[in-house]
Amino acid sequence: MAEFDGDFGFSTSHTTRAPRAGETEGVDYHFTTRDDMEQAVAGGEFLEHARVHANMYGTSKKAVHDVTDACRICILDIDVQGVEQLITQHKDLRAEYVEERRHVSMRSVVLLKYSSSSSASTGSVQNRVPW
Repeated sequence: MAEFDGDFGFSTSHTTRAPRAGETEGVDYHFTTRDDMEQAVAGGEFLEHARVHANMYGTSKKAVHDVTDACRICILDIDVQGVEQLITQHKDLRAEYVEERRHVSMRSVVLLKYSSSSSASTGSVQNRVPW
């Protein structure tokens, strides 16, 4: 994996659940209130979102831009509800879907590719982002 160092970056998801022991704001998740997240979703600020076990989770467009602005391929670790939204609502994304099964839940890893190489300039990456 050392040969790919710096080519990929994980987006940091938002959630309405409380932080668990050892979790850090902005690293593990962006922790927010239900009202704030529902308002942001309604305002079109999220690529995908899902309700899971009475909480909301989602990927903001800004979280993806934070990764792609650094000229990295963005990795999303999201629930299948989010994948369905990406497939149906964002057909213009250049995405690869990798399915993973853990315990009884199913999650997917999505690679959002906006550049063909890690050496692309920030401007060229931003020009490829469809939203």
